[in-house]
Amino acid sequence: MNEKILKLIVAILSAIGIYYIVRIMGADSDEAAGVFAGPVLEYTKYLVILTAVVTLVFSMITLIGNPKKLVPVAIGVGVLFVVYLISNGMSSDAVIKSYSKYEISSTQSGWVGTGLIAFYWLAGLAIATAVFSEIAKAFK
Repeated sequence: MNEKILKLIVAILSAIGIYYIVRIMGADSDEAAGVFAGPVLEYTKYLVILTAVVTLVFSMITLIGNPKKLVPVAIGVGVLFVVYLISNGMSSDAVIKSYSKYEISSTQSGWVGTGLIAFYWLAGLAIATAVFSEIAKAFK
């Protein structure tokens, strides 16, 4: 993509964001600020979705152009899938009584548990990889 076009798109999106921030910060009351908070959240949601789609599309284009890079990507996706399966198996869908007033379902509790356990596994793997890498460098 042409660099000038990309800079123009970034400038337009930034201007929209600055407009919303100024309107929220300049609001007279919390109620007036809430009127602008909704569009800001929608704007952010659509930008996140657009960014994810653009990232995936350009990543796929790059990978299709260089098939040798597909092997490490497939291994990474496989590891993430295994971590998800382990995390899902370890998580519980029990809702603690003190949280029942928030109307949390057992499905939501299970998803949160899976996410937390997956985070712990991935953090542990990252730390173990860093330690192993440093030890391997010491013996070279």
